Amino acid sequence: LTKLIGILIENAAAFSNPDQTVDIKALTEKGTWLIEIADKGKGIPKKNLDMIFKPFVIPEFERLESGFALSLPKAKIIADTCGWHLSARSGGPGKGACFKVKFNPVIS
Repeated sequence: LTKLIGILIENAAAFSNPDQTVDIKALTEKGTWLIEIADKGKGIPKKNLDMIFKPFVIPEFERLESGFALSLPKAKIIADTCGWHLSARSGGPGKGACFKVKFNPVIS
């Protein structure tokens, strides 16, 4: 969980301007946990929302110059392996993005 949340926070910070905040919210409801990481940064074009969790499909001109666009696919692999649900939404370019992780924790 720490690795997954770290990836999402780093991604939000990377696509935000230095003076913008990244909001992190954690909720519980009937034994299900929901963690949201939201930014007010670059946003995600609607046509890319279905592709952001797949490796090597985001065009180079839509990625950061310093990256390979593999962080979100790695986050998705972690979530799927653990049986968690990872989703993303965005209002489009310039409107930021919100990533949600939903899971039932194992508490012993």
